This record gives sequence, C-alpha cells and structure tokens, in this order.
Amino acid sequence: MFLQQLLLLVLAAAAIAQSSATSIENVTYYSDDPLFVYAPHCPQDTRDSCRGAWWTDFDPKYGNGRARVSGTPPGESVSGEEYFRFTFEGTGFYMYQWVNKSTAAQNHFVDSILSPMDFTTGVNWPYPVNDEATLTLMLWRQGLKRGSHTISIKRDATPHKGGYIVFDHVVVEQLPYSPPSKSQNPNLGRIIGGSLAGTILLIAAVGLLIIYRRAQTAKALKKTQLALASTRETQFA
Repeated sequence: MFLQQLLLLVLAAAAIAQSSATSIENVTYYSDDPLFVYAPHCPQDTRDSCRGAWWTDFDPKYGNGRARVSGTPPGESVSGEEYFRFTFEGTGFYMYQWVNKSTAAQNHFVDSILSPMDFTTGVNWPYPVNDEATLTLMLWRQGLKRGSHTISIKRDATPHKGGYIVFDHVVVEQLPYSPPSKSQNPNLGRIIGGSLAGTILLIAAVGLLIIYRRAQTAKALKKTQLALASTRETQFA
C-alpha cells in the first residue's frame, strides 16, 4: 500500500515538472527595457523641453512605474517622426499604450509591413476614445513564424496633427523549447531545470512501477501456491 501511494506521488510530481518545462509564461518587456530603441531620445525627461523626442514619464499607474512618451500637443506642427523599435524571439506579441483623445496618429510596422492608425479619423481604430487615458491593447499578432521579429512604431508626421504616444509595455508569446538567449528570457534557467527534473522523476516513476508490478506478481503467485497446497492437503486428508 505504501509503495502504491509513493508511486502515485512520484507520478504526480513528474507530471507537474514536465508541465512547467513545456509551458513558458508570456514574457513582459516594459518601456525601460534596454531591448527597446528610441529615437530621438531626450535626456531632460520633461514634456516642455522634449517636444519631438522621447522622454520618460513617471507615474504609479504605468507598468514598472514609468512609460516612454513622445509628441507635441494636438494640432501643433510636427517637427519629426519619433519612433521606437523592438526585436524579439517568439510567435506573437501584444503591445500596450495609454490612449485618449490626445493620442497621436501613428504608423505601425510588424516585420516591415505597415499598418497605419489614426484615432481622430478612425483609421484602423473603430473604437471610441475617451478624454481620460486608459491602458489599451494597441497592436498584436498571433501565430507568427517561430523566430526573430521586429515591431516599429512611428508617429505620423502629417502637419498639424500632433498628439502623443505613451508606450507602456509589450507581452511576447514564446513556444516551448524555442526560447531566446538567457539575457532575453529570464525563464530559460527555470525551463531547463524543470525539464531535467521532470525527466529524472519520470525515470524514477517507471522504476517504481516495475518494482510495484513485480511485487504484486510475486504476491499473487504466492497466494496461488498456498491455495494449491491447501487443496492438496484437503485431497489427501
């Protein structure tokens, strides 16, 4: 009985370890991650002194307490096309911005394929936009080919449009056993460790299963032998 319970526990632990080894949680990259490239960048980090460039805005509502912002007030002439670029390894992503009526028209590129978006005219964005900024799933893709992909967001430089981009974070989907380098995926060590632990537990479970079955077979054989001996004694009595 004890051996049977031990076997069930080992099998359960092996299943959990294998599950953790083959399912990778989505990886979140916040706006201050060094993998993001911002151009041009303004070191002053203030709205007034950084028009037409990226700066860091601090607020507890933002993911990681900060967001990257670029732009000019709506209706003001745009002096340039600020952009950011992000390259990742995975099969999908979800990009989040803070959106309100002051959000700038922008051009989105996924692996160099353009997808324009304008919140004032509703181009590729048929949803209502509020006065208060809300965290919004701005751009996403699923089912991308496994490998490296690049997202680029560029503010629309059409004169007198203006507006701001307030970028918060990107969530990247990754398939099992296809992680990027350890510097890009902090879960890599956990995944490898979980896979090894799961394999060891499975081997142990198989060994215990063999022992258990042999013990059960020997027990049944002994019971049969005792029954035969009892039958013989009865016959010759």
